[in-house]
Amino acid sequence: MKDGKRRPFRAEAHHRQTEGRLILGGFLIIVVIGGGLIWWIMGPVPALIGLAIVLLAGVLFGLLLLLLRALDAWARSE
Repeated sequence: MKDGKRRPFRAEAHHRQTEGRLILGGFLIIVVIGGGLIWWIMGPVPALIGLAIVLLAGVLFGLLLLLLRALDAWARSE
């Protein structure tokens, strides 16, 4: 916006960016609050196990999301 012109609003890009930020924020809240509570109540070993489980779930969710987006792009191309 150096020349004073505004970029046009792209709803699709805004939707994807917002969706990604909300998902990441949700996982961070679960890790920080849940991990802290597990650490406080049960100790460090169960907290690390819980962290590993949440991270594995995040990886699986990310792979599923990538697969669905690839299928969506493939379906739109035909």
